This record gives sequence, C-alpha cells and structure tokens, in this order.
Amino acid sequence: MSPSPSVKETVSEAESPNTSRLLKVMLGSTGNSSVFRHAGSTTASASSAAVNLAHGSLLRSIALQRYATAPRMTRPSTLPASFLERPFAVRGDQDFNALAMDLFHLHAERNPVYRAYLQALRRDPEAIRTVEDIPFLPIGLFRTHRVLLEGLEAQLRFTSSGTTGTVTSTHHVPFPEVYERSFRTSFEAVYGPVEGYRVLALLPAYLERPDSSLVYMAERLIQASGDPESGTWLHDLDGLAELLQRPATGGRRTLLLGVTFALLDLAEHHPMPLRNTLVMETGGMKGRRPELVRAEVHTLLKEAFQVDAVHSEYGMTELLSQAWSTGAGVFQCPPWMRVMLREPNDPFARLGPGRT
Repeated sequence: MSPSPSVKETVSEAESPNTSRLLKVMLGSTGNSSVFRHAGSTTASASSAAVNLAHGSLLRSIALQRYATAPRMTRPSTLPASFLERPFAVRGDQDFNALAMDLFHLHAERNPVYRAYLQALRRDPEAIRTVEDIPFLPIGLFRTHRVLLEGLEAQLRFTSSGTTGTVTSTHHVPFPEVYERSFRTSFEAVYGPVEGYRVLALLPAYLERPDSSLVYMAERLIQASGDPESGTWLHDLDGLAELLQRPATGGRRTLLLGVTFALLDLAEHHPMPLRNTLVMETGGMKGRRPELVRAEVHTLLKEAFQVDAVHSEYGMTELLSQAWSTGAGVFQCPPWMRVMLREPNDPFARLGPGRT
C-alpha cells in the first residue's frame, strides 16, 4: 500500500491561482482554559479545541441538493437568502446537527483545502454520519493556505494578531453582514440591546494594525450604541479614566471592553470605583506583560475597579462567532456554536471534560 500524501502536499496540489475567495467553517484551536455552555447541551471544558461548526457566514452559493449532482468545477450560483437565516434559526440539537452536516458536505465538495485534507486522511465524506465524526481542519492551514469555497469572493479579510516575525492567519469573509448579525445577536442575547450602553473599547495593538476582527466588531457595536461618547481608545489612559468617572447619559450603562494588558495598565495607573459599568476583557497580553491565568487577571481588575465580576469575550480570527462570560470564566455560546474537545495534534481523538 502506498503511503498517504502529507496534508500540506495534498492541499497544495488542490489549490490553483484561480481559486476564488471565501471562508471557513470548522477548525480546531487551542485556547485559554474556560468553560463553555451551549443552549440545550452539557457544559464542556474548552482548554484544547473549540469548533464553530454551524456558523452562517459561509454559504450564499447553491442549494445543497444541487451540489450532489453538479460537476466539480461548476461555479455555484446564488443561494436563496433564506439559507443564510438557518444558523439564526437553530433552536436545539436537531437543528444544529442538520446544519452542521449540510455544511460539512458543502465544504467537502466545494472547499479545495478541506477536500484535499479529507483526501490526505483517506476519509470518505459519505462515511461521515454524525457531527462528532467530522474531521477538524487544523488551524495552521489558515496561515499557509487560502481556505475558500469555490465561487465566492471575499468582501473582508481578517488577519490574526500574531507576534513580530510570525506568520498570521487570514480569514476570507464573503458576507460581512452575517458576521455583524452573529456578534450582535449573541451579545444582545446575554446583555440586552447594545443601544443601552456607552461602549468604550480600549484596544491598543489591535487598533494599530489593519484587518482586526475584534476592532471590526467593537467599531460596529460603538456605532450601534448611538452614544456620542462611545469610541475606541489607543494610549490615552488619562482621558479614558476621566471619561469613566462621568456617568453615561440617558440611563445607559458603560461597557468597558479591552484587551487584557491594556485593562491591567488602566487598573495600575487609574484604580477607581466604576459604577454602572461592565468591565469586559478580550484576552491577550501580546508580550506586553507576563502571562497570567484568567482568575489572577480578574482578581486584579475587580480590586482596582471595585466591581463584583469581570466579564469576558471569546473570539478568534478564524471563527465568526463569539462566546460571552458574565464572570468566573463560564462562557455562553450562541445556539449555532458548539465546543468539542479534540487532541490538538489528532483530529479524531476526542477528549472528555476536564482534560487539557
């Protein structure tokens, strides 16, 4: 028996200069140790791999029934707009599993990178019967390949932050409006209408580079808030501290959204009691401070700002869904997002709760 080709060799052969733009659906990723809760399912520790299998930013292409019979290189036509509604209509396991399986078969057929990955693994898509059996695409392929459905054009390209000298991931997004609906719908499901907030986003490092999905989200939440004092902040901690001491107008609460190292800088230089304010960290030391576990970060911020809880946002460049935590590292996933545990270097080895 001849040896299987390497994943990178097979994926590279599947790509061509004419491959069109698109986006991803499923992947494994390493993240902070946290607890995620899905609607209608049990809690799982997500210290090793998180996968967003049923996100709706992927699909204005062609009715799935037509994919089964269309020639491989036929460019997809426009999908009915109602198909983009399916993720937001997920109400339980049955809806999620049906959508995830449809998306798996779509990408197995029309995503050159994922199709080649399955071929390298010698996995027959028709033999995949359940969501749990879907092979996760290694996140590293977003750094080395264009993970795109044939026939779609990217309207946005998000890149990961990385560090100096590292190769960053690129996520090609054909439907920005679906991403916007995703983060706003999931945010408001936990926190209520964004119009009820003055949004102050402290995002140094991210504001200093283009194509940040975090900045994109923050800027649109700021715009949607309608508060004239909402805005992004780079290095002016003195000005931000002065604004935080003034209550928001119109009965609004303040949402202080910030990367971890910047919030710690603010806490160190301007400790103050924050009233009617949600302090929300998005993670990330970016080499600016020694790494701390989330519990240590939250303790420092709670003491400095005299708040009962520190909230958290979990997101990735390669995902178009957020999970939100109202404290203690327990995250709430939207109905179209699920967390599954796999070994980082083995897309088939499942991990149980509590494993890292």
